[in-house]
Amino acid sequence: MLGAADPRCGDVVLVVSELASNAVLHARTAFSVRLTVDPIGRFRIEVRDGSREQPTVKRFSAGAVTGRGVGIVELCSDRWGVDVDGDGKAVWCEFDPRLDGHDTPSDHE
Repeated sequence: MLGAADPRCGDVVLVVSELASNAVLHARTAFSVRLTVDPIGRFRIEVRDGSREQPTVKRFSAGAVTGRGVGIVELCSDRWGVDVDGDGKAVWCEFDPRLDGHDTPSDHE
C-alpha cells in the first residue's frame, strides 16, 4: 500500500491538489475527494463536483500560468478518466502498486 516512504507519495499529493483546484476553478461547485485502495493495492483518487463539463488536456505556451492540471494528472498517475452522471462528474486517477517499491520513468509511458 502507498505510504509516506513511497516515492510516489509526492505525486499523489500533487494530483489531489490539481484535481481539487480544477474543481474550484472550473466547476465552481462544492466538491468531495475520495481516496480508496483496492485489494491488490491500487490507489484511486476521485474528485466529484457538480459540473458535467469534462476536463481536457490542454497545450499552453511555456509562459502560461494555468492549464497544466490535467496534464500533470496524466503524467503522474498510471491512468485517469472521468465518470459523468446526472449530478455532475467524478475525475479519477489510479496509482498501481509497485512490487519492487520503485517507480521508473518507463512506468508512465
